[in-house]
Amino acid sequence: DPLTLSSAAGLESTSPADLPEVFGRYRILRQIGRGSMGSVWLAHDEQLDRQIALKVPNLSTGDGGGELIERFYREARSAAKLRHPNICPVHDVGEIDGIHFSTMAFIEGRPLSEYISAEQLQAERQVVTVVRKLALALRHAHAQGVIHRDLKPKNVMIDERGEPIVVDFGLARQLDRSDASETRF
Repeated sequence: DPLTLSSAAGLESTSPADLPEVFGRYRILRQIGRGSMGSVWLAHDEQLDRQIALKVPNLSTGDGGGELIERFYREARSAAKLRHPNICPVHDVGEIDGIHFSTMAFIEGRPLSEYISAEQLQAERQVVTVVRKLALALRHAHAQGVIHRDLKPKNVMIDERGEPIVVDFGLARQLDRSDASETRF
């Protein structure tokens, strides 16, 4: 029985207070992830008639809050530039009633961390195929100067077709073109 999760459910994030049922053009259906960095909601985009994952970061407006908000928008812009079948697309970023948010595709499936199991080993060919697709997705991101910085099994969703999708570029870093060929830690 596959677990239905958002593309951003791997986000280790807590959010401000619950969102209202109608949040701008989005109708909030339910919360699907919560942690120290924010929350993720399943929502319906009323304008485009589709389900999306809506991420609300936990941003303080106090000391350094402006810098965190700027970083949130910068990271969303970096991730939105990526166009690859194995990278979750970012659709929108903004602020409604003082609440900052980003939206991305809703990926039905389960995280790679639940897909892999010591009790039920995957066929070698299947493992190689998944790893290859993830490597190609990351190569695409790196070619655009975007580094994920938090790649882990929770941030890879296996969708209903069995395709791996890299999600949560929330810590992504856009490299300057002069830095693009350098490895940074």
